[in-house]
Amino acid sequence: MATLETYRGRFAESGWRIFERAISEARGREQNLVGVEHVIYALAQEKADLFNSLLRSIADSSQAFEKLLELIEQRLEAAPKHEGAGIRLATETIALFKRTLNLVRFNRRKLIEATDLFIVLLMDEESLLRELVRKLLADSRVEPKDVRDLMAVVESANAARPYLTQQTYKFLAGETVRIKSGPFASFKGTIAEVDEEAATLKITFFIMARDMPVELRFFDVENFQSE
Repeated sequence: MATLETYRGRFAESGWRIFERAISEARGREQNLVGVEHVIYALAQEKADLFNSLLRSIADSSQAFEKLLELIEQRLEAAPKHEGAGIRLATETIALFKRTLNLVRFNRRKLIEATDLFIVLLMDEESLLRELVRKLLADSRVEPKDVRDLMAVVESANAARPYLTQQTYKFLAGETVRIKSGPFASFKGTIAEVDEEAATLKITFFIMARDMPVELRFFDVENFQSE
C-alpha cells in the first residue's frame, strides 16, 4: 500500500491542508482510519465559507452550519477504527480522491484543490455530504428552500466556477465522443441527446452486434477526432 506521503504530489497546498487535517483528526480520535467523514470535517473547518454559502442557498436557518457540524460530529464518533499499526485511508476515501483527480484532469489541471473535493462531494448523489445535507433538511428546525438545480447551488457557493467554465463548449447530437471512465472506457459512441441543464448525454455505441444506449455526464466523455 502507498504511504500517505506518496499522495503529496497529487495535492495543491489547499488540498494538502485538508488531507493533513483529516489525518490529524483520525489520529486524535485514535481511529487511525481516515474516512470521508474526516475529510468533510476538515473541509468544514478550512472552508466554512463554502459550507455557509451552500446552506444559505438551501435552508432558511442561521444555525444550519452549526447543525451540520453536529451531524458531522456524530459520524466522526461512529467512524470505524484501524486496529493495525500506523494510519490508513478508508476505501471510500481513496475512491473520493480518485474521482476528484479525474475532475482536476478534466479541467486540465494536475493538483487537487480543497474546492475540488467540495465539488465532488456535493455533485455525487450518494456522497456522505449529500446524505448529511438531506438529514439536515429533514430537521424540523430547518426550513428548506425550493432548490431545483444543484449546479446553481454549487455556483452560488462560488466553488464550481472553474468546473463550469471548462464546460462552456457545446456537445451536439450526432457528434462522436470517446468514453473516458467506467466499464465502457475507451469506447466511441454517437451522441443521441444532450441535456444541458443536467450536464448529461445520451450516447449509443455499437457492441455485441447491437446498439447500446447509455447516459453519461459531460466529464465522462471527450470529443473524438478521427485520425
